[in-house]
Amino acid sequence: MWNLKSFEVIYSRYESSGLKVRDFCANEVINEAKFYYWQKKLRQSKLPPKSFVPIVLDSNPVDSGLSRLTHTDTPSSMMLSPEYEILYPCGAILRVKGTVNAE
Repeated sequence: MWNLKSFEVIYSRYESSGLKVRDFCANEVINEAKFYYWQKKLRQSKLPPKSFVPIVLDSNPVDSGLSRLTHTDTPSSMMLSPEYEILYPCGAILRVKGTVNAE
């Protein structure tokens, strides 16, 4: 019976073998479905724990260290509205354009 630790050893042998999963499993006499099951478990164990991450919007950008253009630096036709972007580990992107009120 496998556990995650024992599969890590098998998986490291697979990675160093350079073989395809099918060939590696045939050489090691491992059920291919079982290999994929434990591979999925191993990948899930490496992911960071799911938790809520608060987003704090600071209405005072002076302390942030980022340079900011003012209306005197750039003509109003060239000013861009602010854009906030959140990248999630699954690849999803949340973009918020325009002024954001933290309240």
